[in-house]
Amino acid sequence: MPAAPATSTLLAEAKERFDVNGFINFGRILDDGELAALSDRVDAICEGRVAVPRDRVKLHSGMEWKQPDGTYRADAVWQLLGLAPHDDVIRAVCEKPLIREVIETLLEGPAKLDTDQVILKNAKHGNEVPWHQDTSYWGQERRMTCWLAIDDATPFNGCMRMIPGSHRKGQLAFTPKSFDGCPVNLRETDGVNEDTQVYVPVRAGCASFHHPLTLHASTKNTSPHRRRALAITYLAL
Repeated sequence: MPAAPATSTLLAEAKERFDVNGFINFGRILDDGELAALSDRVDAICEGRVAVPRDRVKLHSGMEWKQPDGTYRADAVWQLLGLAPHDDVIRAVCEKPLIREVIETLLEGPAKLDTDQVILKNAKHGNEVPWHQDTSYWGQERRMTCWLAIDDATPFNGCMRMIPGSHRKGQLAFTPKSFDGCPVNLRETDGVNEDTQVYVPVRAGCASFHHPLTLHASTKNTSPHRRRALAITYLAL
């Protein structure tokens, strides 16, 4: 299935919804061929069949990637960080004109590719990500993130949860905390009221976009289905 063209009407409607909620579930970004190529490349990297710099591969706590027999354990990987400069398939997705067009509409101006990360919630043991604002990690520079699903993201395998309108509250206090299976401390926003949270399921090949101040989180993946996504962040110029 091809992605729909970004008409001026579609972009205007997306901007209107985004300004109210701080996020949008945009719809199709990749066609079937592009999605298959991205999925295959992520698998190849996680399985050690395509080489990338080792420091770009982040592992679950207590799990080894390379096994004694020389094979690689793909489900040990929880994140592939900053691969666009090293891999042409991932770079092509990150620089897809439709993504840039949507982001520049939401930012109301030009932007450049800043960071990318593949986030993997493997079946049965994908990490929890606590409530946070991206600005807790990045600071206050104007950025926008495209969250592109490689697999169907559902409430059962750890799709994102968002709190509509939270981007208008400014920077909130946070506490670095450790979470089961995660090798780094994550910055959890203090005192989040979940009463207005909404689940944001995203079909494979589709994407949501969110403001860096929007509160978002995701639960562990306790399902038998993996949940992989490519988070692409642009920086306003």
